[in-house]
Amino acid sequence: MNTVVKEYGLNLHCLFELLDLNGIVYTHQEPKDLSRIYISEEWLKLVLSGEELARFCLLQTQVRDDELSESDLNQSQAHQKLSPRNASPKQIRLLSRLAESKQLLKPELEMLNRVFENGWISLERASNLIEYLIGSSTILPDGSKFYDSNGILTRRDRQSRMKGNH
Repeated sequence: MNTVVKEYGLNLHCLFELLDLNGIVYTHQEPKDLSRIYISEEWLKLVLSGEELARFCLLQTQVRDDELSESDLNQSQAHQKLSPRNASPKQIRLLSRLAESKQLLKPELEMLNRVFENGWISLERASNLIEYLIGSSTILPDGSKFYDSNGILTRRDRQSRMKGNH
């Protein structure tokens, strides 16, 4: 992680937040700046190029923790499937429908497909993917919903409709 921080200028705290958000299994060593965790250069380049979706599509196979044995990793991954941190079936269905959108770019679709192939999606990852793709909704005190339609698919759909109307 130190190399990533020094060579790529990424914030160490943010990197660990991304590991957690994506449900990555790793050893929680202190001090964190001495941890022997390595992240795929391919993923780092995507994030640094401005590919926002990559932040929510980091896979366990793109991370190596020298302090984590293969059996510890397998055991942790087996527990993930029973975790209360799993995405809900409703979130998974919505993400599946969003993955069929014509507004998704090919690299984005490939990243989403790899997340599905990975087999386990955390609640945090699903929520962040949905918010990134279509925006979010907030339940107001009166029970109604306020929709923030700033998701990337929503914006692209709006732009394509505007172009079609001219």
